[in-house]
Amino acid sequence: MRRFVMLLLLPSALLLDAGQIDPTCAAQPQEPAVRYARAQIILRRAPTAASDSVVTLQRGAEVTLIGCHEGWCWVRQSMLSGFVPDTMLALTPATDAPAANPADAQGRNCCRVCTTGKACGNGCIARNRTCRQPPGCACNG
Repeated sequence: MRRFVMLLLLPSALLLDAGQIDPTCAAQPQEPAVRYARAQIILRRAPTAASDSVVTLQRGAEVTLIGCHEGWCWVRQSMLSGFVPDTMLALTPATDAPAANPADAQGRNCCRVCTTGKACGNGCIARNRTCRQPPGCACNG
């Protein structure tokens, strides 16, 4: 529980420590706005390339932009939030991009579609393994 609370507080604390969100960021919205991944990118826990990954976003993935600072943007997709480089976000989806947020049979938005394994939390595991994660945004494909 403490880790979850820290993850929720970390992005806002980073933005507040900086004084304000960087007004020079090209992707900076006045309020939360939709953006699209220019390529496959890693959503990170903190605004550094060395930070742990949250999930890999596919090219064309739709995200909600919360704010940007010093080359990194804080975004949200489904139940996940994290940081991506500001240069990896576009205002419009690529015309040849796959479906931004594939949906499963129940109509949920999927952050990851598991085709060779099975969904487990926000990721995929082998079908013969037991999932010990709470339900997440991964779907069976």
